[in-house]
Amino acid sequence: MNTYKDRDLMVDGSMVYCRPHRSESCSECNLDLSPLNSLYKALSQVHGDIPPPNALNPNIARQISSLRENGNKNLKEQNFDEAIKYYTYAIEFSFQRPIWEPHELTAQEVAYCLGRRSLAYISIKSLVNAYVDAEWGIRIKPDSVECLEFVPNDGNFKNVLEEALEKALKLAKNN
Repeated sequence: MNTYKDRDLMVDGSMVYCRPHRSESCSECNLDLSPLNSLYKALSQVHGDIPPPNALNPNIARQISSLRENGNKNLKEQNFDEAIKYYTYAIEFSFQRPIWEPHELTAQEVAYCLGRRSLAYISIKSLVNAYVDAEWGIRIKPDSVECLEFVPNDGNFKNVLEEALEKALKLAKNN
């Protein structure tokens, strides 16, 4: 049976803290108030007007779409550093979606941008970054066609990455 346990808390502006230790996450009191503070921050942005389920913020969606399209344009034009920059911004904006928006949408956007950024990294021969992006894109969304899978058949990592470079250059030219 769960019982209520009184906690000595302090509210300071928009944050709640453990009063005795002045900490948002207090190991001594076994207390983590960061989720509560994050929820307050997210809800304060909408001024109490909580949107209906699965409502999307059209401004964030437009910004992400624009950044993604700029990344695609630069990738096609072989401006790989610019493409990487735009995909990175799109990933950062995707993670800024409010907590009530479907997390599947963020996963889809991030996996797509990681896969495309991986292509750009391969094109500039930044193979470790390409591998990391592809790996995380696959972990986030295993069925993502945008992420390259690196499966070393002969155990030679460098050869696999060089083969991926050739494939990525072909894909970048065709897209």
